[in-house]
Amino acid sequence: MTIMPGLFAQNGHSPFRKNYARLGIQNIGKKLDATLSPGSNILKGNTGTTTGFVFEKGRIFYFIPASKAKRINAGLDWTILSITYNPSAKAWKDYIVANSSSYTTNDFEAKFVGSISTKIGPAISINPVQDLVIDLRGQASIGAYIIGPLYESTATGTDNAFYPYKEDVNASGIKKFTQYLSTTGIKPNVGATVRWRSVGLAVDYSPGKVKMNYTKRNNGVETTGTENVTLNSMQVKLNLTL
Repeated sequence: MTIMPGLFAQNGHSPFRKNYARLGIQNIGKKLDATLSPGSNILKGNTGTTTGFVFEKGRIFYFIPASKAKRINAGLDWTILSITYNPSAKAWKDYIVANSSSYTTNDFEAKFVGSISTKIGPAISINPVQDLVIDLRGQASIGAYIIGPLYESTATGTDNAFYPYKEDVNASGIKKFTQYLSTTGIKPNVGATVRWRSVGLAVDYSPGKVKMNYTKRNNGVETTGTENVTLNSMQVKLNLTL
């Protein structure tokens, strides 16, 4: 049987491989503003995070079978699982130093931003030459986030706090932990992967806002609210496609 040139890569595999895993780095949020309160910083998307990591696993569901696709294929790119973590301890340490008369290290816990999400959308794969493939994608990212830190202070007779979720002091079991993931949102995600055979480099950018339910306490008076928080992210990842 004769196979058309360019239909399959030189190693006998279709260049349009389906399953992928990615591991890399992420930057998310903005710098802290030392003139704002902890809660105001978070609600403005000032997370103070440093570079963190991202792990993803997914699959491209191609519309054209490998036996028929030539130089271009299209499909649905479903990043089934995306997990991210970005620490923010250093920025909040500097923030406390700049506001040493108002805050101490013991006032803050959970100094990080984490997320778990799934992403889905159309993708186009281009095979310009031999084993080189360029994947272009546009997805909707559906995620839940933990945006720290948790702030609580009773110094000098005050009772102030900010929790980036609606606190339920009576929560038990799994609900005691899932309440921390009450910040959710759907954001656009655009990305590209350049790979040679199974190994490549992927870049993704996801701008947009997430819906945060929060609890704050000022001088013992507790209130709850909801805010749309800007949370843009950029990721660069090693890509393994099988």
